Amino acid sequence: MANPYDELRKAREMLTHELYSDAIFLARKAHEEISKTDDFSEEKLAQGLIYEIQGKALLIEKEYSRASSYLGQSLLIYSRLSKMKYANDVAQSQVNALWELSRQKVRQGQHEKGAYFLNQASMSLSQAGLELFSAELKACAFAVRAEGTNLEGEKKQFYQRAIQSLQNLSRVEPVIHGHFNYFNALLLKLTNTESALNFAIEAHNHYKLTDRKDWIERAFHLINEITTELDITFDTP
Repeated sequence: MANPYDELRKAREMLTHELYSDAIFLARKAHEEISKTDDFSEEKLAQGLIYEIQGKALLIEKEYSRASSYLGQSLLIYSRLSKMKYANDVAQSQVNALWELSRQKVRQGQHEKGAYFLNQASMSLSQAGLELFSAELKACAFAVRAEGTNLEGEKKQFYQRAIQSLQNLSRVEPVIHGHFNYFNALLLKLTNTESALNFAIEAHNHYKLTDRKDWIERAFHLINEITTELDITFDTP
C-alpha cells in the first residue's frame, strides 16, 4: 500500500503543474487513509489540499463563485494549522476569484455587490497575514461604492474612507502610494480640479514604478479627464 503522506506530497506537486484530476485523486486517497489514523493535523491538511485543488480547478474554468467558496475553506484550514505559506498562496487565488466577481457586478451596475466581493477579498488577505494588500482592496471597495452613487456627499465620504484605509501605508509600496494619490484625485475632482490634477499625475508616476498596467491606464485616463476640463494638454511621459 502506498504511503499516504507520499501521495499527499505528490498531489501537491501535481497541483503546481495544474494536473487537477490526478491531484484530486491522490489527495482524496491520501485523506481517506490518514483519516484512519490519529494524525488529526495531517488529515485536516489533506482536506485543505482537496479544497485548494477544487478551487483552483474551478478558477481555471471561470466558475468564480464556487472557486472562491472552496478556496475560502482551504484558507481557513491552512490558517488554523498555521501553514501560512499555503495560506498565502490560496488567499491570492481566492482574491483573483473575488476580483472577477466584483468586476462582473460593477459591469452590471451592482456596485454594492462589487464592493462586497472586494471586502471579502480584503478579509481573506488579512486572514493570511497580508495586511498591505488587504488594505488596498478595502480602499478599492470604498472607491467602488463611491462610483455607484450619484449623491456628492456620499461620494466624498466613500473616497475619504478609501484614503483613510491607506493613510498609514501610503509610502510603503509604490502601488499603495499610487492608490493614495489616485483616490485623493478622485475626491478633489469634485471640488478642486487643479489640485486633483496634481494628485492624478503623482498617482501615475507611482504606478509606473509597478507592473500594474491597469492602474497606470486608470491614472492616465483620469489625467485626460481632468485636463479636458481644464482645457490643457498632458503628454504621456
